[in-house]
Amino acid sequence: MMMMMMCIEAVATWYSEGVGAGIERLKQEISLPRVADALKISLRTVSSIKMSKDRNELPSTPGKNRPRKKCKTQDLNEGLKMEVRNILYDLYAQKKQVTINKLNEELRRREIVDISYGSLRTLLFSLGFKYKKDDNRRALMETSNIASMRAAFFRKYMGKQNSAISSSTRIFR
Repeated sequence: MMMMMMCIEAVATWYSEGVGAGIERLKQEISLPRVADALKISLRTVSSIKMSKDRNELPSTPGKNRPRKKCKTQDLNEGLKMEVRNILYDLYAQKKQVTINKLNEELRRREIVDISYGSLRTLLFSLGFKYKKDDNRRALMETSNIASMRAAFFRKYMGKQNSAISSSTRIFR
């Protein structure tokens, strides 16, 4: 047992003085320009990665912490959003082909809101509309969950109205 411990100690000493020192010397001899050339990246990138490794931190990528510009449609109040939705439904009721440009013209004509094409597109997507192909033309349509919620609301509303009508006719009979 004692002999085995001495062997392990001798191997550890040999490794730390011989092979271990050789590896450290090899690490120091590898220059940053050679690494950058081999990896086909800039010397600055290699040095920043090496410095971040020495500090035990991950290298950061540019542009991740940049604050994003707030969308103009986020500031619109709910009343304006409802007016835009109602105008869109009116255009559907008139059997017109609804596009963002036509909707924007209608909004400007009625002087409700004056926003750009992209902002109106973002607003419509946030209201639950999407594009759908109809006769090989793209048109704005409600998403299925919005349409089902609207249908459920109308069923509930009509049910209450029918019960109010039937109860009032019973009273007057």
